[in-house]
Amino acid sequence: MITTKLEFPLNFCSSTQKQRTQEIPNKLNLLLIDNIQSHSHFIQLNLIINALKAQTPIIIINLNQTTHYWHTLLQKQGIQPQSNQYKNLFKSIQILPNQPIQQLIKHELEQNKQQQQPPPLIIIDDLTSIIWATDRSSDNLIHEFYSILPSELDLDFSLVLTFHDDLLQSNQRDREVLQHIINRSHIIIRTRALGAQGQGELIIQRGPGYTNDLDLPITLSTDQTTQFKIIDNSVTFHPKGLDKGFI
Repeated sequence: MITTKLEFPLNFCSSTQKQRTQEIPNKLNLLLIDNIQSHSHFIQLNLIINALKAQTPIIIINLNQTTHYWHTLLQKQGIQPQSNQYKNLFKSIQILPNQPIQQLIKHELEQNKQQQQPPPLIIIDDLTSIIWATDRSSDNLIHEFYSILPSELDLDFSLVLTFHDDLLQSNQRDREVLQHIINRSHIIIRTRALGAQGQGELIIQRGPGYTNDLDLPITLSTDQTTQFKIIDNSVTFHPKGLDKGFI
């Protein structure tokens, strides 16, 4: 199982139970910004596991990884996604970069509603596969990405978007699209590699679109940095700057 010296450094105040939870609230959209040196799959895995434990449906829209990849990661954490306990909660969908995401999300949400399930967590991995596979203008891409936000669809679900920042320095279109997504995001988590492989920092920021309560000592203009280290199938977290930290 995943082991931590600190819990995953992001939690929310439950509106129903009046207690802290790591489950993403309904209609919140979270942006993960990572790169090839420090990918964010361990964050996605953490969010998936927390949602499954809370009996929240998960829908992963894959433009990069395969369904088998996610099944393997979950099995390493002791979760069998195809078991009776989880088979109606975990769904992984492979799509091509030119397929319309908004229609797919609407279809999945309608099915979810018909099955009388709680609002799902939808993870899109990743937006840059769409950007890099096409010559569409930044305005066109921004319009499509805006159209899938919970606030735009006005439907019950939470959303996690992944964006690879590897080409930001050389690609103006990437920069323009990312900045607009940031402006509409509620929470932004960036990964940054440090030292050896599997070691780095999480920079957690409150996005311009979010004003609700977070268990974070941050404002719109500041961030919280937490160091992490991945060994085999476990991840440990430490506050930056403490003697027991990694750096």
